[in-house]
Amino acid sequence: MEEKKIEPIQENKISNIVEFGKDGNKLIVETVGTFRNLMNFLHKPTTKKRIIEETYTDNSGKQQKREIVEIQNIYYLFEETKEFELIQAQTVKIILEEKEVDLTANNLLKFFDREPYTFKKIMDTIEKSYVDMGFLGK
Repeated sequence: MEEKKIEPIQENKISNIVEFGKDGNKLIVETVGTFRNLMNFLHKPTTKKRIIEETYTDNSGKQQKREIVEIQNIYYLFEETKEFELIQAQTVKIILEEKEVDLTANNLLKFFDREPYTFKKIMDTIEKSYVDMGFLGK
């Protein structure tokens, strides 16, 4: 009887915890988004469609109906944006003035007040990971 040797499946990295910030203000973020967090991020609406049905009389005197479609952008407060919600959901730890603080939106806002450049850096890192996972990029 012939023995078949089966190679083990290589493990892929499914976690990448990164520390952002400096000078006693640090944000520790899991940059590989969970499926749920990425789905919430990708599917949060940024526009809404409004359809108005209108009846009018044409030149021949017949009643006609038409639809007017209006697409409106949705403007969120910063802490309600899909980017902020994703970063908050993926944050492991917040350190302000060298002290660990609760994982709240307010503390996250304080961190970004002190380290604003990190917001784009964090989003770029997370977006790279979800593109690598097979989700479509922007």
